[in-house]
Amino acid sequence: MTIDLTPDTTAWRRSLRELARVIGPKAAMALHEAVKGVETPVPKRADPQHPLVGIIGYEAFQALVGAYGGQRLDLPRGIDQDVKKVAIMDAAGTGSKRAIALRLGVSQRYVRRVTNELAGDDSAPQSEILDLFSPLR
Repeated sequence: MTIDLTPDTTAWRRSLRELARVIGPKAAMALHEAVKGVETPVPKRADPQHPLVGIIGYEAFQALVGAYGGQRLDLPRGIDQDVKKVAIMDAAGTGSKRAIALRLGVSQRYVRRVTNELAGDDSAPQSEILDLFSPLR
């Protein structure tokens, strides 16, 4: 019997989950531990002598360069985030905010806040306010 030591990424922040899809969860976790909270430039070409190779390995580094070459990574300090927040992010666009709130057992206001955060908007649009008076779905 073998034990799977691959980290569970379900509760990870979205940016870290996306990185894990590119370079793998173990490499993503190692990179996070090394550079969390600090912008990290990703070179345009994969040099085997680059310092990140020692952290994540050359194969993961090549994938990192392929996806993010020439950009800066800004990984959050905290690795985990609220599991319900992840579920809301995953459910965004699959139904009304009311339906998502009822399904997940959170307030509609919290669903609105998370989806606005996801969209990069800190204020609720007028359509969201009017949603309070929409028929039950």
